Amino acid sequence: MGVIIGSGLSALIGIVCVVFMITFVGKMIFKMIFSILSAIFLLIAIYFGYQWYMEHKSEVDERIKKELSSKENQELIKKIQGVGDEIKDKIKEQLK
Repeated sequence: MGVIIGSGLSALIGIVCVVFMITFVGKMIFKMIFSILSAIFLLIAIYFGYQWYMEHKSEVDERIKKELSSKENQELIKKIQGVGDEIKDKIKEQLK
């Protein structure tokens, strides 16, 4: 639970720093500080998210396999692949 809260707070602080960086009217040094802070906090959020994923990897992988193996999702995947093949064929025709 702490990882989720830490990740959310870090992302929120990072986004607030980005907003301050964009809207702050003043010296360039303050914009640089806000940009560095936003990068740091967003990297911390990514780190916490990765830690959560590593702790729950088996559960997440099982859930992904379960979702991908459902009949509805298999049909959707086939439709998407068909559209991708159509796009690829159209691109090949235009390149000729």
